[in-house]
Amino acid sequence: MLTFTSIQGVAFAYSHQTVANPPMDIVEVTEKENPIKYAAASPTPTPASTPKPTGSERDFVSLEMSVAEEQQRLVNQAVLATIEEAAFQAQLSEYFTEDDIIMVAQLIHAEAGSVYPLNRRAAVAWTVCNRIDNGYSPSRTTISAVITQPGQYAWYSSCSYTDLDYEIAKDVLTRWATEQITGETNEGRVLPSEYMYFWGDGSQNHFNDGKGNYWDYSVDYDPYEDWG
Repeated sequence: MLTFTSIQGVAFAYSHQTVANPPMDIVEVTEKENPIKYAAASPTPTPASTPKPTGSERDFVSLEMSVAEEQQRLVNQAVLATIEEAAFQAQLSEYFTEDDIIMVAQLIHAEAGSVYPLNRRAAVAWTVCNRIDNGYSPSRTTISAVITQPGQYAWYSSCSYTDLDYEIAKDVLTRWATEQITGETNEGRVLPSEYMYFWGDGSQNHFNDGKGNYWDYSVDYDPYEDWG
């Protein structure tokens, strides 16, 4: 369809045909004139999808989780062990003190300071524990009370002792107290519970039960075998 118009008396004709691809300057002007219309017509961008982990990546993550869980388990185990050890040490203190360890170390040195093997030194300390367990004297129920009973042991307050005597004394008292706490009858003791007495011949002590029975020095387990 042609339309006629005139500009300053000159006639012009133009067509109303639709322009398939309008020039860019027309599009730009049109968008500026109606930005809302064209913005609405713009396509919504599709978000980038997260790539799925491969089999090897899943294995690595699983391994990391396993390592972390194992580390946490070990930490928990260590904390529990620390708590249990603290509780156990508190229980031990109910049965003997540092002064008791020193007294027993002095006793070992006085009665068996040069005796070998070392389990026979430890046996001297065990006679003290056995006397407490067997009710040897109702009025002597503590380590110090048993050791200081007149006419029983060659102990005196200024008696010297060595580091080895101390370690043996501490070990014996710990084993004995552990028996009291756990109810076990043998926590590495070297002297059977019925032997409470001994006498020495200058080189060895001979342990007996007061009824004519003597310990034959046999042990199921010797905790001091590698002590030197």
